[in-house]
Amino acid sequence: MAKAKRSLVRNNQIELLILAGFLGFIIGGILLFGRDIVQKGKESVFHEVKYDPRHVLNELIKQERTLLQNATDSTSIATLRELDTLHNTMLVSSDSAFYKRINNQLVIHLDPSELDTLRFDSSMRSKQDTTRFAQTTPIHWIFRDTELLPADTLSGSIGLPITYFPSDVDFFVKYPGFAFWALFILSLLVTLFIVLAICRYITTDVKARVISCMPELRTKGNYLKHYFITLMILGAFTVVALLTYYDGSIVKDIYFLPGLRSKIIVLVAIGYLVTSFCFCGFIHSASYIDRMESIYTSTDETGKEQMAKCYAVLKSHFNTFFICTAILLSFLVFCTGSLYSAINEMEFIRKLKHDMGYSPVRQDFVYVYGGLHTLLILMFYIPVRLQFTSFEKEFKTVVSTDGAAQAQDKKLNTTLANPFKKMADVIIAGSPILVSFVQALLDALLTD
Repeated sequence: MAKAKRSLVRNNQIELLILAGFLGFIIGGILLFGRDIVQKGKESVFHEVKYDPRHVLNELIKQERTLLQNATDSTSIATLRELDTLHNTMLVSSDSAFYKRINNQLVIHLDPSELDTLRFDSSMRSKQDTTRFAQTTPIHWIFRDTELLPADTLSGSIGLPITYFPSDVDFFVKYPGFAFWALFILSLLVTLFIVLAICRYITTDVKARVISCMPELRTKGNYLKHYFITLMILGAFTVVALLTYYDGSIVKDIYFLPGLRSKIIVLVAIGYLVTSFCFCGFIHSASYIDRMESIYTSTDETGKEQMAKCYAVLKSHFNTFFICTAILLSFLVFCTGSLYSAINEMEFIRKLKHDMGYSPVRQDFVYVYGGLHTLLILMFYIPVRLQFTSFEKEFKTVVSTDGAAQAQDKKLNTTLANPFKKMADVIIAGSPILVSFVQALLDALLTD
């Protein structure tokens, strides 16, 4: 039965990879656009916090009028007249110069702790769809202009309206960066499921080929032990990250997509789950090498030839696991960077950046994210690589027994080849943080 199953998988590799990729595409579509599927015909799943200085200033004028409507002193009456004049000026002025002026004089007063409490106002619901919110919780504003309002300064707390787009395309037309982000997310999930299928096939293939060469290496439960260790390490890594570097939402649900943090956690969970099979492949390959070392002394020349074949298989599959891991974690970092770039183009975020002096969604965090994942790769890669290197140095006769491997070593063993080969390993291991720097460079070049 097991042989028939392996034969079925081996004979239908391409079909299974296509199906795995399509499954990833479907899951990605549900994760991003699930609301479109459940509530067809209604607005886009995306929204924006609509910042319009005219709207905010008009609401501040209304609040001030309400406070002064029963006042009889001359100062209050003069202020009311100025408010009327300002309101009338807003109605008749449609030029961009006036818009920029009130935008510059209208300032958001938010510190990081207040920004963290920015939410949907649960008391304000959309008239078209009562399941959706109509505006944010109140934000403190100050307007000061000695020419338009010489006798007073307006201040108050005004919530911004939430704009829902008729379709996802309309949202992407206004903010094309999110279209690329959605495409990257779908591509990531397709890649994840293809890599998952590859990892499962490689794991089975390694076991079959190694045992066929050296039956002494057969053990039960070894893979499950290694996978449990990998999951424990990844789980601890995730908990530490959530308690330290990622203990809050940098990209808040209110910015453009309700439930975004939950979606990101699901995506990261899938990513780490697939990556765990790659890391487990690291450890499992090294365990075979360790057991080969223990039986080396009792092997004859035929046994050494079999060990050489086993070593070639393990080295090849270890490199495959290594490259798959680097691709997946780099993809995660790249998706994060593209999301941050898209959000920084939104009108409300631009206003926050202008008034606060920095963006609430800073690209610097992408460096930290890339660095963390590079560290994660190195935690698994370095010990396993040292195991392979130790075996190569101690058992040169076994490693060189395989003719193909020996020919390849001779080809690479030149003055320049070895340094560049080692450099390639370093680049692959550090690819997540390199991706973060590339992302920042692209943003710098493409930003107006």
